Parts: sequence; C-alpha cells; structure tokens
Amino acid sequence: MNRDNKRKFASLFNRISDILRNERLLMLPGCLYRAILYRLRNFFFAQLFGIKKAHFGFHARLIGTKNITLGNNFSAGHLLWLEAVVEHNTIYYNPQITIGENVSLSDCVHIAAINKITIGNGVLVGSKVLITDHNHGLYTGEKADNPMTPPNKRLLNDMGQVVVEDNVFLGDGVIVMGGVYIGRGSIIAAGTLLKKGTKVPAACIVAGNPAKIIKQFDPSIGIWSHKNLNLFDDMEQK
Repeated sequence: MNRDNKRKFASLFNRISDILRNERLLMLPGCLYRAILYRLRNFFFAQLFGIKKAHFGFHARLIGTKNITLGNNFSAGHLLWLEAVVEHNTIYYNPQITIGENVSLSDCVHIAAINKITIGNGVLVGSKVLITDHNHGLYTGEKADNPMTPPNKRLLNDMGQVVVEDNVFLGDGVIVMGGVYIGRGSIIAAGTLLKKGTKVPAACIVAGNPAKIIKQFDPSIGIWSHKNLNLFDDMEQK
C-alpha cells in the first residue's frame, strides 16, 4: 500500500473513531465499544506502517509518519508521542525514526527526532520515558539563545544520533538525550539521565544522575558482576 493510500486509511479511521465516540455505537456496553475501537485503530495503524501486527493505546500522537519505520509486533501504551520533526519555525529537517521488531513501549513515551533515532529489536521501554536527539535552543558559545526569546521560537539544536541496540530495557522515567549509544542487552534503571555523548557498553546495568555503571554481565560465569568496574571506563563522554 502506497503512502497516499495509507494517509487515506488514517483519515478514514479518524472519522470512524469520531462517529463511534459520538454515537457510542448505538449504546453498546463500554467494554465492547472499546474492544471494537481498539481493533479498528490497530488495524489502520498497522496498514499505515506496512506491518502485520501493531497495538496502540488510546490518544497516540503520531507526527511525520513518512519518516517513521516500525517493525512487526510493535506495542505501545496510552499517550504515545512519536514525532519525526519535519518542520519547525520554517526550518525543514529530514529526520528518521526506525524501530525494530517486538518492541514494547509503556504509557506516556515520547520519542522525537530531527536527525536520527534507531531502536533495535526486542527493546522494552517503561512509562514516562523521553528519547530525543534535540532540544529547543543553543546555550553555549557566541550563538547561544537569548532567554528573552520564547523557547518555542528558538531553533532546534541537533545533539546527534541516538542508537538503542537490541534487547535493551529502559526503566520508567529514563531520559535519553542526543548523541547517546546504548549497547545490546543493557539495562537503564528507572530515573536515569543519559547525557549527550554517553556510550553504554553491551550487557551493563546503568543507574543514576550522573549515570554510573552498576554491574556488567560476565558471560564466562553467567552472572552480573561488580568486579573491575570504573565509572564509564568504556564509555565516551563529550
């Protein structure tokens, strides 16, 4: 199905949703109404992204879908905000958000890109997680923004690409900024902030603000070990 038809499907779905919401489907029981609406919206979203199976909670906000690729068996809770920012304040971007197969996001996840965000297969993301490759404004150097300028009027500052490899687990409230790389199988504990330039090695547990490596998996003995760990010994900080 081409993009034009996918957009038509999405538009048609929104119209059908409004009708069902307003008419309550001839006063069917609420649980049945919700089940029908879930099935419809998941079907249309799967068609939009050209995948076999997808699940989206209510109130998903999807912007710039031409620049977003989802893998099969994608699942997201309520209040997802997934945005490839194509234009802001008359400045145009060519963003790319790529999400692999069997990825599961909890409620209130916000993923936004003006550059590139890549999320691998089998990734689990907790609730209220932010993954972004940019922010509003520049705050270093001679071209730093004036605080009297409303934040939404400031230029978007590209902080670099984000890569989240396969089988990563991001706990509730994690913030991943631009220029961050998270290695395969790592765990980012709830509330952790990963700043620009951080490179998390594979199979690590990272926690805190500032973030620290807590444990690393030792495949030779099959356990998560505290031994021989220094603060970001194998991580790149910029």
